[in-house]
Amino acid sequence: AIRLLRLRVEKAMEEEDKKVLLISSAVPGEGKTTVSVNLAVSLAQKGRKVLLIDCDLRNPSVVATLSTKARPLSARNSMVDYIKGKTTVMEMIQPTELENLFVIPGGTGSKNGYSGQLSDERMARLIQAARNLYDYVILDTPPCSLLADAAEVAALADAGLLVIRQDFAARDQIVDGIERLADAKLPIIGCAFNYAVPGLGDRYGYGYGYGYGRVYEYGK
Repeated sequence: AIRLLRLRVEKAMEEEDKKVLLISSAVPGEGKTTVSVNLAVSLAQKGRKVLLIDCDLRNPSVVATLSTKARPLSARNSMVDYIKGKTTVMEMIQPTELENLFVIPGGTGSKNGYSGQLSDERMARLIQAARNLYDYVILDTPPCSLLADAAEVAALADAGLLVIRQDFAARDQIVDGIERLADAKLPIIGCAFNYAVPGLGDRYGYGYGYGYGRVYEYGK
C-alpha cells in the first residue's frame, strides 16, 4: 500500500516539478506521522534523497518513530531551537539508517506549538535550503482542522496530502481541514484513506473524532 501511495505521490509531484509535500490530517490519531515516515522511507529506498521535517511542534513524534538501537536520533538541534535562533539548518539535519533519508526533529513538544512562527522568514529560508539539497521534502504537520499550524506552513509547500482514518473524524472536520489548506493556496494532490476496513462505510463521518475534546491539551 505504501509503495502504491509512493508511486501516485511521485507522479503527482513530478508532473509539475513539485518537491515539498505537506502531510496532515483533520484530527489527531489518524496516522499522519506513520504515513509521513513510511512514505519518506519508501522514497529513500527508491534512491530519492529525502528530508523529513517534523513540523508538529505540539506533539513531535518523527524522531521516536525512526530511531533504532543502531542509529538513535536526537531531539536536540530541533525546529523549536531553530525558531528560537539557537541552531542552524545544517545543524538540525540528522542522517538515519537509510542512506538517502534525513530528518529534522521537532523538539520535545510545546503546548502553544509556537503558533505564528512556522510561517516566518527563518522557516522560509529552511524550506528553500531543503529544496536545494533534496529531491523531496516532507513536512509532517499538526492536524489541520483543529490548529492553524498546518495552514501556516502550507504557504511554503508545493502540495498537500491529507490522511483520513476510516470512521474516525467527522465529515465537517475533514472538509474544514481541506478548506484551511486551500485557503493557504495549497494544492491538495489527494487523500490517503488509512485504517480502512471494508464494511464500515455506513458509519463513516460520525466517528470518534467528532467534537474532539482535547484540542487545547493536544501534545501534553
